[in-house]
Parts: sequence; C-alpha cells; structure tokens
Amino acid sequence: MTAALDAAAQARQRGAWGERHAALWLIARGWTVLAADWRCADGQLDLVVARAGTIAAVEVKTRRGDRYGPPEAAVTAAKVRRLRRLLGVWCATERPGATRLAIDVVAITLGPDDRPLAVRHLQDVSDG
Repeated sequence: MTAALDAAAQARQRGAWGERHAALWLIARGWTVLAADWRCADGQLDLVVARAGTIAAVEVKTRRGDRYGPPEAAVTAAKVRRLRRLLGVWCATERPGATRLAIDVVAITLGPDDRPLAVRHLQDVSDG
C-alpha cells in the first residue's frame, strides 16, 4: 500500500509540475495567465488564460511516456462539458460579459528522465 501512496504522490507532483510548466510555456507564446488551480464547489480549473480577446480554460495533462496513449486522450467529452460549465462559473465571478470562451488542452509527454519530450497545445477542443 505504501508503494501505491508513493505512486499517487508522484503523480500529484508530476501534475503540479506540468501545470507550472504549461503556464510558463503559454506565457512564452503570448498568453496571459488569469488564474491557476482555480477551485469552486463544483470543481477545479488548472489554468485560465487569455489572448486576443479569448478566455480559455486549460486542462493540463502530463504523462511519462505514451504507454497509455497521449496525455490528451484522458480529456473526454464529459470532461470538456464540465470544464465549459466551470469556465462559465469563473467568468460570472471574474469576467462578467466575456463572450469568446474556449476549452484548451496542454498535453505534456515526459521522457524517462522526466524532461518534456513534447508539449502540445490543442485549442478550442470540441465536446462532441
């Protein structure tokens, strides 16, 4: 059981690292981070970013290797629908009147040395 707890702790650390890395990666490409690890009673948004009049909720997925498929494969249509609802809640409190909204995914694949092999930014993903 200790090994399972250690693995869960490592996964949480990897996820937190991925969110910080994704924020810096997006900033370097002209995005502004409006919120990180935003939480409400209904759930959590990894990042909320803005650029060129669009506000996007960003789901960050970080995986070591591709044994279980690419990181973005973990973002299901149900997850996208939930993120849309959460982004609506965020906008209602932080940016009333925002109209150009999107759900994005930043997928980070790590190598055996835990360095990023690939970072992919999928913009305005569909839930259909």
